[in-house]
Amino acid sequence: RKTKVGHLQKQFLAKMSALPYKQDMPPKGGYPSFRFNRHIPNRGPSGVALFAGFGLMMAFGFYEVGQRNIKHRNLKAEKLAARTALLPVLQAEEDARLANYIFSVLGRGAG
Repeated sequence: RKTKVGHLQKQFLAKMSALPYKQDMPPKGGYPSFRFNRHIPNRGPSGVALFAGFGLMMAFGFYEVGQRNIKHRNLKAEKLAARTALLPVLQAEEDARLANYIFSVLGRGAG
């Protein structure tokens, strides 16, 4: 059993193979020659200079990060010292509040 699609494909291929074609070829005697130079001028810094520059930038960046870490560590220690210094005062206030609460509850229960 033949399908219609197969029949159309055969017709298309038959028509395409019957078309004349002309292969693209160079002109007789070849293409004209042209001048070209491979001398590219050196512009900008050399590779070594770029590598050194980026290395210096990275070293500076690492230095800055280290300095920031030191500063942050010192601020954290200062904050912890301040909280530690305030702890007895805050504990005394909480103890006084709790004592007042206990006395008020006991006073109400006795009366």
